[in-house]
Amino acid sequence: MRGRWVLIGLLWIATVAGTSALVWTVISVAGLRGGNTAMVASAPADPDGTAVPGYWRGAVGRVTATCKGDDISIGTVVPQPGYTAEFYNRGPVRLELEFEGTQGGSDVYLIVRCVDGAPQFQHR
Repeated sequence: MRGRWVLIGLLWIATVAGTSALVWTVISVAGLRGGNTAMVASAPADPDGTAVPGYWRGAVGRVTATCKGDDISIGTVVPQPGYTAEFYNRGPVRLELEFEGTQGGSDVYLIVRCVDGAPQFQHR
């Protein structure tokens, strides 16, 4: 009878340990996927309609920006998993940011300016 209780106890410990390992694995994977996304607040709507939006998408992420005359403002910046985004200049003349690979990926430096009132994206 005592051997039966020992077996039940060992099965309970194995079940708890296995379930805990599974839960922490799921949490780790979910954290890796969501942790690399950075959102920057959207630019406010322009009431007189003169703002011109622009969009860039690359293998490292995507960026939106808006021009009002020669002034540029950032909309959103969303790095792909495995990348982070770091700003070097937030305007109003130009935006400069770099998508940096956190797992050995290539870095991409992005410059955004207003050309003829519309965002122009240059990367290197």
